[in-house]
Amino acid sequence: LDLAYKLHVRAPAELQLVFVHAGNGGIIDSWNDLRNQTPVIGKGTGTWNDTKKMSSSQVLGIYQARDGMRPAVTYTVDVTGMYAAWFRYLLDPTISAARDSDNVWQDGAVVDAHVYAGWTYDYYYKRFGRRGLDGSDDIPIVSYVHFWPRSFGDSPDLNNAFWDPADHSINYGDGDGVIFNYFCSALDVVVHELTHGVTEFTSDLIYQNESGANNEAFSDIMAMSAEFFLEPQGAGRQRAEWLLGEDLYFNNNFSGSHPSATRSAGDPRSYNQPDHYSTRYRGREDNGGVHINSGIPVHAFYLFIEGGTNRTSGMTVNGIGLSNIENAEKIFYRAYTLYLTPSSNFSAARWATLQSATDLYGAGSNELQQLTAAWNAVGVH
Repeated sequence: LDLAYKLHVRAPAELQLVFVHAGNGGIIDSWNDLRNQTPVIGKGTGTWNDTKKMSSSQVLGIYQARDGMRPAVTYTVDVTGMYAAWFRYLLDPTISAARDSDNVWQDGAVVDAHVYAGWTYDYYYKRFGRRGLDGSDDIPIVSYVHFWPRSFGDSPDLNNAFWDPADHSINYGDGDGVIFNYFCSALDVVVHELTHGVTEFTSDLIYQNESGANNEAFSDIMAMSAEFFLEPQGAGRQRAEWLLGEDLYFNNNFSGSHPSATRSAGDPRSYNQPDHYSTRYRGREDNGGVHINSGIPVHAFYLFIEGGTNRTSGMTVNGIGLSNIENAEKIFYRAYTLYLTPSSNFSAARWATLQSATDLYGAGSNELQQLTAAWNAVGVH
C-alpha cells in the first residue's frame, strides 16, 4: 500500500477530496465530497405572473434555489440589502442560495433568474454541445438578484444587469418599477449576460473599442437566437423577435411600429445605434462605443438570416431565411468562440464568420454568399 496525504480542496460548488502520493506527489484519487441533497421540482411565479417549473434542492426541510438537474449546478442568491458590503463577493452560493419553505416560489426575480439561467445552459448544450460557460468543466452558474433593490433609490445599478468576470456571476438590479421591471424578467437579457461568460472562456474579447463591440454583439446575437430556440415567434411579451430587452418594459406597445426595447437587430438606427461601419461611433464614451457599435455586426447577422436592405448603404441581401437560423447561429458561434482573439476588430469578425461558413457549409454554399453580402451591406470589409 502507498502512503498518501488526504486533503480537501474547496472550489465553487465543490469540495474535492484529494489523495496525494506521499512519495512522488501524484494524485492517486479525488472526488467531489459535498453531500448534496436530491434535486426536486417546485413551482414558481415569474415577474410577469407566468408559472414556471423551479428546480431546487431540499436542505433540512427548506428549499434552496439550487438547480442540480443539470451538469452545471445553478445557484440563485437573494442579496437584498448587501450591495454595499464588500463581503457580498465572498458569499458561498452552496449555503446562501435563496430559500423557500414550501417550494412554491413567489419572488419573481428569483424565479426568472433561476429558470432562465437553466434555459441558457440548455440552449448552449442542445444547439452547440457546449458544457456550461467554460465549455468543459460545467462550472456553476451563479446569479445575484435584488443586487440594487428599488428601496435603495435611483442608481445606475437599478436599471441594469451585468456579468462580473471577477467572480463569474451575473448580477441583476430590480428595475425602477415604473419603466423597467426586474432586469432578470427578460430571457434575452439573461442569455446576453451569461454569454459574456462564454466569451470570457473563449475569445476573451477586450472590452473596449471594436473588440468590445464584438463582445457585446456576440451576446446580443446569442440572446436573440436563444429566444427563437426557446420561445414561440411573434410580437408580444415572452415571444421571439429581433429586439433585445423588450420584456423589461411595462406598458410596452408590441403592436406599434416602435416597441420599447434596448436594441434592434433589424433596425439599429431606430434604437440609436449605427447600422453601417461608415457611421460608427468614434468617441471615448461607452468604452469606445461597445454598446453603440455592436449594432453593426448584429445587423449583419440579421441581414444574413432575414435579408433586407441596409438603410445607409442601400445594399440588399437576400438572406438564408429564418428556417435556417440554426446554420447562422452555428457559424457565428464557431467564429466567435474558435477564431476570434482578444483584440479582434470587425474586419476580423467578418473573416472569422466567413471562414466558419466555409468550414461548415462549403466554399460554394448559399450561407457563404449571403453572409458575404451581409457584411458588405454594413460596410465591414
